[in-house]
Amino acid sequence: MFGKNSQMVLARSRKEAVALLGPDFFSAGVIVVGPGEGSFWALHPLLLSDREIKPLTLVIFEDLKSLQETICCFDCAGFLPLR
Repeated sequence: MFGKNSQMVLARSRKEAVALLGPDFFSAGVIVVGPGEGSFWALHPLLLSDREIKPLTLVIFEDLKSLQETICCFDCAGFLPLR
């Protein structure tokens, strides 16, 4: 499901998705891979008065091991619930 501030783009690559969005796509926006093959989500910034707030993507991991494996591959931060 897409929010009011996002749209789905069908493209073969992120570069093609950017080209399809054209000049109307905000420079502060973010393009992320969608759930289906060949789909991307264009997330526009949240506008609060004259301020643009970039989208935030949260990723939830099933367990600590998965988080630790991902940290080796990407720059990320994690919060773990205390039991």
